[in-house]
Order: sequence, then structure tokens, then C-alpha cells
Amino acid sequence: MIDTNKYQTKLLELKAQIETDLAQVATTKLNSDGERWSAVPTDRDQEMEMRDEVADRFEDLTERESAERTFEARLKQVTEALQMIADGTYGICKIGGEEIESERLEANPAASTCKAHIDAE
Repeated sequence: MIDTNKYQTKLLELKAQIETDLAQVATTKLNSDGERWSAVPTDRDQEMEMRDEVADRFEDLTERESAERTFEARLKQVTEALQMIADGTYGICKIGGEEIESERLEANPAASTCKAHIDAE
């Protein structure tokens, strides 16, 4: 039997950490699908005088956009796992229907597949 309270606590902590990390590289915007994150440059209020500064700023924004996409995807996984707890389907492989191994859930509480179906995720 899976201790959903334990994993819910872990997932909520993970969600808070991801949201903190996201806030370091992005701001939220509302769109038709609800909240969405958008990367922002670090020094967006400073004037730029040289081409190198423009290039550096562009590179920084590109890195922030990459980080934003990674954090946002992870946040989606965590949110879905929390919904599965609420629905009573947490810990069940979405591909094969078998119970997800406890060591897999310990390593990744947002896992939605068992080890056998890890590549299908």
C-alpha cells in the first residue's frame, strides 16, 4: 500500500521549490490555458551600449528560456501527480496499470510509470 500522505508532502515541497526556481528566471502570464511562465532577462531595465552586451543579454535570455521550459515541464508532472493523489490513482502506472515501484517513487515522486514503462513517459 502506497503512503500517499508521505508522497503528497514530498510533491508539495517539490512544487514549492520548482515555483521558487521558476520565479528566478521567469514571470507568470495568464493565457487561455491558465497560468504560463515566460522567461525574462536578468537586467532588463539597464540600457545596453555595446553589441557584446546585446549578445550576452540574448544568450542569458536563451538560457533562462531553456531553464523555464525545464522547470515548467517538471511543475506540470508534479501537479499531475498531486491530481492523481486526489483522484486515487497515484502510484499506478499509466501505461500498464501495475503499481509503480516504491524505489521509483522515492527517487521521483512525480513518476507516472513503472520501471518497465519508463521510456514511454
